[in-house]
This record gives sequence, C-alpha cells and structure tokens, in this order.
Amino acid sequence: MAAMTCALVERLETIPDPRRKGENLKHRLVDLIVLGFWGVLAGCDDFVEMAEWAKVNETFFRSFLELAQGIPSPDTFTRVFARRKPATLQTVLLPWLLERRGLPGDWIHLDGKARRHTRRTAPKLQALHGVSAWAGQTGITLGQVAVDAKSNEITAMPQVLDLREKIVTTDAMGCQKAIAETIVEGGGEYSLAVKDTQPPLHAEL
Repeated sequence: MAAMTCALVERLETIPDPRRKGENLKHRLVDLIVLGFWGVLAGCDDFVEMAEWAKVNETFFRSFLELAQGIPSPDTFTRVFARRKPATLQTVLLPWLLERRGLPGDWIHLDGKARRHTRRTAPKLQALHGVSAWAGQTGITLGQVAVDAKSNEITAMPQVLDLREKIVTTDAMGCQKAIAETIVEGGGEYSLAVKDTQPPLHAEL
C-alpha cells in the first residue's frame, strides 16, 4: 500500500476503467496513467522505454502508488492507452491544472523566445516567436502563445495569465510602460529587469 497520495492521483482514481474485471486485471488504471504521464515528462519515446524507466524509479513511485504487481509491461501500457480516450483524461486534468494556475502572491515569470531553425529565407518567413508564462512556486508552465515578434509580449500576456494578486517578472525586453500598465490593470505587481536598452532609466537607477 502506498505510504502517501497526492491530489492528482486522487482525481485520476475517479476515471472509470474500461477493462473487464477478472483475474487478469493486475494493474490499477490510475497506476498506469500516472506512470505514463511521468514517462512522457521524462522523455520516454515509447512504451518499452516507459516501462524500463518506471522500473528504475519503482521505489519512488511506490511512495504514492500501490503497484501491487510491480511495474506493468510495455504490452500492458499499449493496450490500456489504446483504449483510453483523451477527452476522458482532459475532464480530470484540466480542472486540476486550472486550480494550480498560480495562487495570490505567487511569482509568474514571462519570457519570449525565438524558435531555432524556424526562419526561412526563400519564402521570407521570420523566425517563430513565442511567449511562455511559468509559475515559480508550482513549477507549472501556465501557458504559451505565438507572437509576431520577441518584443511583442504585451499582446500575449492577457491570453496566458491571470494577473490578479500575482507578481510578474520579465527580462529587459519586457521593460515597457505598456507591459507595466497591463500588469497593474490586471491586478498584479511587477519586477522588470532594466538594461541599457532603456538608457535614461538605466542611468537613473
């Protein structure tokens, strides 16, 4: 029996198991789902790698999963996930994630990046730029959107953030009056980096 549990495991336990009950049903559905999620996050490319990686980390998983019959085989992962509808998982996962989109007083870090190897000279396509928001306390990426340019973070911010009672940080590229105003209007506070891209403000500081 697991020594502890967590909110996500408790939520996933509410998902109905499509498999028939019987002696051959050796692994709990929630154990398979959690191992699958962790395997994807760990970079596993297929169910064989997932089973091998889970076996290496079995001691850790037994701290909050039952794993009464040990780590499932790759074939078991394949059969179960082939029958699992993504929409069913989303009804559980999305509310859980929304509850963790940052609590009052949490830090939210905003950063824009240009994607490597996305620029094309022939059709005159500029590199793809994206903005991501990351919650420091929970370690969860709150959202990511594509923007017209790396400096265009102001247009993406309302789409990815709930700013109420949050502290938002950006790099020097985001040190703009419009961005500061958007944060304040959204009910948040800000900590902006200042470099010599803002000469008067940089000199004054």
